[in-house]
Amino acid sequence: MFLNPEIFKSGGWIHIKLTAALLLIGYYIHLSFIRKQLENDQCNRSGKFFRIYNEVPTILMILIVIMAIVRPF
Repeated sequence: MFLNPEIFKSGGWIHIKLTAALLLIGYYIHLSFIRKQLENDQCNRSGKFFRIYNEVPTILMILIVIMAIVRPF
């Protein structure tokens, strides 16, 4: 009713967009585990890891927007 089933047959762009959105949700869940480790002083990850890991949502959001607007395939 709310979602047109034909959109899933139209191309791979919707699959990439939904996969990126699910990865973004997984990223958020993983950050909650890291936050708990930091609160308990049990996190042994370096600052370099966090600088690189911080770019993951940016890349995923750029991919989601491109897939939603451009629909390349």
